[in-house]
Amino acid sequence: MTKVLDNLEFSAPSLDESLRVALRKIVELFNELSTAEESSGKAWERLFLVVVISRVVSGKFDEVILPLDLSMDYFISFNQFIHSDKKPLESIVDIDEFVGCFTEPDRYPHVAIYQPKNAAFPLFDLIIAVHDKNVQGQLKDRKEIPKQKRTSRVMTKFDACVLVRGQPSQGETRSKEQWIIPSKSEITTFFGESGKHWTPEEWNKLKIGQTFEKGEEP
Repeated sequence: MTKVLDNLEFSAPSLDESLRVALRKIVELFNELSTAEESSGKAWERLFLVVVISRVVSGKFDEVILPLDLSMDYFISFNQFIHSDKKPLESIVDIDEFVGCFTEPDRYPHVAIYQPKNAAFPLFDLIIAVHDKNVQGQLKDRKEIPKQKRTSRVMTKFDACVLVRGQPSQGETRSKEQWIIPSKSEITTFFGESGKHWTPEEWNKLKIGQTFEKGEEP
């Protein structure tokens, strides 16, 4: 796949740099899957990010998980517009400090995606900052609402906090303690037809040994 991308760049030198960045990130995420533990949460996060990138690049947003402006053509970046003079970013485990390191992008409108590198970073696996509307959100695959001191105060920094569960509700999307919790139907719709086997519920089947329905392929 990397070779295909290299050939694409060689044959299409006018390809927008933002699109190049997105394509390279998708290749990187798929390559990382080859070393990820089967059915692990970290592996699934990579699949989720592939879908997020694809929707940003194509301008296909939804009203719950990625509620961006359909009329906008966004540039995209990954852990790029962030800087700290005091300490390595990898050592930061405080949300206030991490968000305080965000810098303005070089082009607008812009979707800046941040993945905290420290395993001890609380609450958030993914932070999405949308400029110039200052919309910031996060997604976390957990079975329970995160428990942490200052949680309510910290979450007021964000316009939306989304909790994507491995076993989502069969009912409607709901809100609980400042978290938006998408339903199974909402998550399936977000992943689309090509990604229907990438949803957290389908991904969890690998861990518990379930098989796909007859006639389906993983």
